[in-house]
Amino acid sequence: MLQSCPVIQSLSYEKIMQSCINLGKHEFAALLLQYVPDERRERFYEFFSSKTNLFRDLEKLEKRGLCGTKKVSYCFSYVDQIIS
Repeated sequence: MLQSCPVIQSLSYEKIMQSCINLGKHEFAALLLQYVPDERRERFYEFFSSKTNLFRDLEKLEKRGLCGTKKVSYCFSYVDQIIS
């Protein structure tokens, strides 16, 4: 849905991610990381590296059909790299 939205570039993903983090929904924040420019992702790396259940939670979202995006494999590989 996000990839076909005409206002995708005007959304503040970092603010949305921070709200997800504040609500304890780390898997949703991680999923949105793919829409944050590379140079601004760095600030989230340390936070996500401490979330050991994140990969499992992302898989649960995928099974429920909530992360049907082209770059979801990037999210999985990213999470795997920082947790390893």
